[in-house]
Amino acid sequence: MKVLYTATSDIHLRTFHLPYLKLLKEKGYTVHLAYEKRGEIDFEMADKEFELSFERNPFRFSNIKSFWILFKIIQKQKYDLIHCHTPVISTLTRIAGAFQKFFGKTKILYTAHGYHFYKGGPLKLWTLFFQLNGHYLFLTDAIILINTEDYLITKKYFLNKYTFQIKGIGVNNKKFYKMPKEEKCYIKKTMGIQKMILFYYILLNLFLEKS
Repeated sequence: MKVLYTATSDIHLRTFHLPYLKLLKEKGYTVHLAYEKRGEIDFEMADKEFELSFERNPFRFSNIKSFWILFKIIQKQKYDLIHCHTPVISTLTRIAGAFQKFFGKTKILYTAHGYHFYKGGPLKLWTLFFQLNGHYLFLTDAIILINTEDYLITKKYFLNKYTFQIKGIGVNNKKFYKMPKEEKCYIKKTMGIQKMILFYYILLNLFLEKS
């Protein structure tokens, strides 16, 4: 099985997807990455990396150039799965992978890390990004949302059959635990947090009285 991950940058992949990339590699998958290089990051689990010039602005010429490069990569590699992230790049990826999707065996998965259009958001974002998601969702076999608002919007307006919601992008429970109340109070006391809060509260009141 061969998988391609696409995202705006290597920083995005490092921040959010390292555990998933490692898991795929452990399961015996061939893992390829396509991104814009913005840091000195070593993806040891990747079998191949493609450095493309991706921009968040959909109207940049570099995106058009990168689209054709990505199109050729997908035609040559014939991936079993393409997992795309970030709105503009995911749109370019889905269009580039359309031929393999309909005439090959490629499945396309899109994870939305928070829609750019949201309740109370600017009209221009709704106009642009709502249309991008709606028009190209038919090129998506499944979509993963990480918050309830995006999930409900997708179910109501985009009608994708395979729509899933997860609680964020995952938390390492080994690093966090629910602190007992007694321990919390002890730490606050040793750090003088209560006294600090009282001090700032007094200063705030003095400032408000003078103003």
